[in-house]
Amino acid sequence: MDFDKYKNKENYPEKPKKPSKISCKMPTDWREYADRLESWDIEMVSYNANWKEYNKRSKELQNQFKIDALKDVGLEGHPNSEKVYNKAWEFGHSNGLESVYHYLVEFSELVF
Repeated sequence: MDFDKYKNKENYPEKPKKPSKISCKMPTDWREYADRLESWDIEMVSYNANWKEYNKRSKELQNQFKIDALKDVGLEGHPNSEKVYNKAWEFGHSNGLESVYHYLVEFSELVF
């Protein structure tokens, strides 16, 4: 199974850094800070939209992996396929999709 095709190839969105007040002693300092804060707010709207799109794509890839992996191990349409996959995900997702697949193969032997 080619695990690379399930990796999100889009760049992870970089969160804009919130401006700090530093030392605002004069009214002009506060105006400059307010301007930077407004710019940051606009950047955050774009960041949040990009982040949602990135996560949506990642979830689509994970779902496709699930479909393909269940088919590959012969659990497609099996009544306990969800339970088996969820347990494999629980045990393996922190180590990557290869580990999830490994556990799925191991656990699938229990239902046949």
